[in-house]
Amino acid sequence: MSVLNRTPVHLVHEIILVDDFSDDPDDCRLLVKLPKVKCLRNRQREADKKGNQIINQSEVCTKERLNK
Repeated sequence: MSVLNRTPVHLVHEIILVDDFSDDPDDCRLLVKLPKVKCLRNRQREADKKGNQIINQSEVCTKERLNK
């Protein structure tokens, strides 16, 4: 939440959170109620492997978006 509070609105396109199969599946459901927040939940624990893949994909999307 502090990212949303401290960052100028025009600088935040979206916030992507990766839930690495936490004990409480409701965490993602609650977090997506925040503006500009997307939550991706893994079907099993994958540590940083899948999270890093998602972050790398989002960086590519961001670069493409900035180049337009």
